[in-house]
Amino acid sequence: MAFQPVISAKTTDTPTNIFEVIEGRVPLRVTFASGQTITKGMAVAEISASHKYGEYDNSGSGGLEVCKGIADDDVDASSGDQIGFIWIHGTMIYANLTGVDSAAVTDLGIKKFLNDTIYSF
Repeated sequence: MAFQPVISAKTTDTPTNIFEVIEGRVPLRVTFASGQTITKGMAVAEISASHKYGEYDNSGSGGLEVCKGIADDDVDASSGDQIGFIWIHGTMIYANLTGVDSAAVTDLGIKKFLNDTIYSF
């Protein structure tokens, strides 16, 4: 039986947590490269040479141009590598994500729902 995420958005107020409507999420433990300041909901990519993660940049190179997931929480790796988690599968509120452009949508295989307000990948 194939996995089917369940979406249940609140109708009385606007969710402020990007994960308020997530069901069936799949986290991945990663190392964020030194020099990075990652924020919750940020699109992230894997650096090919080190297999560490940093902020996704479609115009970047070395792996940063391919979105691999969404940061689970704020991570301050400004002065050294830090462990954190990214979501590689889930359903999220688009307005609370950062750095997700049309290329990231393609990279993650995102499906859009509710007038493009909910993204599932």
